[in-house]
Amino acid sequence: MPIPLRIKDVADRAATTTFTLRYYESIGLLRPKRAPNGHRRYDEDDVRRVIFWRKLHETGMPIRTMRAYAKLLAKGDSTAADRKAILVSHREAILERIALLKKNLGMIDKKITFYDDLCATA
Repeated sequence: MPIPLRIKDVADRAATTTFTLRYYESIGLLRPKRAPNGHRRYDEDDVRRVIFWRKLHETGMPIRTMRAYAKLLAKGDSTAADRKAILVSHREAILERIALLKKNLGMIDKKITFYDDLCATA
């Protein structure tokens, strides 16, 4: 049987903070087990979940959507289609954001070229 992980272990492995793990627990994204002394204990599934939540957060998914996804996840496989729909929608939002960033980057590149030319003639 694998040794349960402490909160600091999970934070380190998921490249996050213990504060974030406690927050995720408070909003229902994580449900760690408790040791007899009351300390949180995590397993490998929890580590994978935290990494997944972090990726969703880093890509701009609102916490309320993450919570909705977590509630569906807790209900089991019967909600797979709804969970997929959330991820498909989020993916589309990410692609739109990437397109906007590329467009804006193009404008910044043009401005840099303008300044390169201006500096070269000065």
